[in-house]
Amino acid sequence: IDSLAEMEENKDGMKQLLMGHADGQYSCAKAIVLSQLEKKEQDELELKAFMKEYSSIYVMGCGKIATQLVNKITELEESVDGFVVSNNQMAPISFLDLPVYKLSDIGARRDVGIVVGIQKSIRSEVIESLEANGIQNYLWPSI
Repeated sequence: IDSLAEMEENKDGMKQLLMGHADGQYSCAKAIVLSQLEKKEQDELELKAFMKEYSSIYVMGCGKIATQLVNKITELEESVDGFVVSNNQMAPISFLDLPVYKLSDIGARRDVGIVVGIQKSIRSEVIESLEANGIQNYLWPSI
């Protein structure tokens, strides 16, 4: 298994396979795989719970990570209302057939949740941008 995506696709079969091999050779691998599966399930539950708290959900970002995040949200049978980008970025009119707004357009509304779909290497800049716009209702999922 090369990725978490493959693990997700095969998780039931992997659990059965690993449950049948409890000897020393497989116990370490078993613990790692089961731990990763449990973490992934916990992350998905956290994302779903966050999304249910708000009447509108926007994904921050318009790139590969945001696309992967929307795909995961769709798999979880949830949806988003659109996308947001930082105020200093050029905002396309739409992305994945949904509208794109600047953070200042969304503002600090209590009924809006932002799910961040941007690379973690610029985390501090993104958080600074969110907070500069008064936005505290955001989640940076591990998914």
